[in-house]
Amino acid sequence: YSTQIELTKLGDDGILTGAEFTLTSKDGTSLMALRSAVEFTAAADGDYYLLEDGTYSTTAPASADESTQKYKKVTTFVPLNNATSGVDVKGTVAADGTLTFKGLDAGDYILSETVTPTGYNTITPIEFSIGGIPSTTGCEWSFSTSNAAVNGIVVTQGNSTTDSKISFNVVNTKGSTLPSTGGIGTKLFYLFGGMLAVGSGVVLVTKKRMANIEK
Repeated sequence: YSTQIELTKLGDDGILTGAEFTLTSKDGTSLMALRSAVEFTAAADGDYYLLEDGTYSTTAPASADESTQKYKKVTTFVPLNNATSGVDVKGTVAADGTLTFKGLDAGDYILSETVTPTGYNTITPIEFSIGGIPSTTGCEWSFSTSNAAVNGIVVTQGNSTTDSKISFNVVNTKGSTLPSTGGIGTKLFYLFGGMLAVGSGVVLVTKKRMANIEK
């Protein structure tokens, strides 16, 4: 069993489009997705027929030698294991503000915003965990994260034929941010602070000298 996460990108004025995200697995073993595969399964209500050359057609075969068994076309998602492929899953937020990653296993993940809409601050990478308890009908999934940009978490349980879904909002804010620790902003604070300290020392020494002269 697997699950999917569906994020909705929000800004100060509602739905926010144009953002791009990259999803990676922290341990390199849990990430699965997004390669799709088309399969044909035998079904009485199917629209396809299997021909002698191995292809499928929606037109009933004229030859009695070809199968009259009907088939249904099914699109599935084949697990793409990050541990062996080294592939990071990327996606761009759609016009409705949503982005979905399918076929995820239980594990620890990092969701990074690699493209941020103009005028908004890039969010801190979201580190989250998906927990799963397998059962005979599906899997009971859970979601946890400490990232302040995530809210509105809803977990919808699936069954043996459908993925469970975890939905949440990712909120971006406008405006300037404080300088990051260890960044250029911090270095400037240190520089100006040092200059003020030196200036204060010079003034103090000058005052003492002037006081001695007056005596």
